[in-house]
Amino acid sequence: MKNKTAWILGSLMLLTTTQALAEDQMKKEAKVCSDIKAVDDALDNFEELESSSTIAEARAAEGRVTTAVKNLAKSAKSAYPEQFKALHEAHQEFDKSVMDAPKDATLAEHQSTIDMKREQLRDAYDALEEQVDCP
Repeated sequence: MKNKTAWILGSLMLLTTTQALAEDQMKKEAKVCSDIKAVDDALDNFEELESSSTIAEARAAEGRVTTAVKNLAKSAKSAYPEQFKALHEAHQEFDKSVMDAPKDATLAEHQSTIDMKREQLRDAYDALEEQVDCP
């Protein structure tokens, strides 16, 4: 009788633990998906800038990208290390291209460099997004 009771209790504990782990994993995936969407929104916001926009405006929009990428780092870095590393490196290059331009210049004056780095960042973002099963 003791063995049967121990087996039942052990099975219930295993089931409860498995269910808790599954729920935790679902929460983590939901957070990654939310953070991926935030990066997409921030990139879209940057892409909406006009050629006549100032570098100061571009820096503000890039700041929103930086915040979104940092939040994504917290949720995706360990689950998707290779893809996040590529995203992080592309973001650093994009950030540098925006920050290196004089803030009183227009986006048009530095658009080719910034656009190239933004496209690389978008490609890295797309590669990460493809790995995650978001609704």
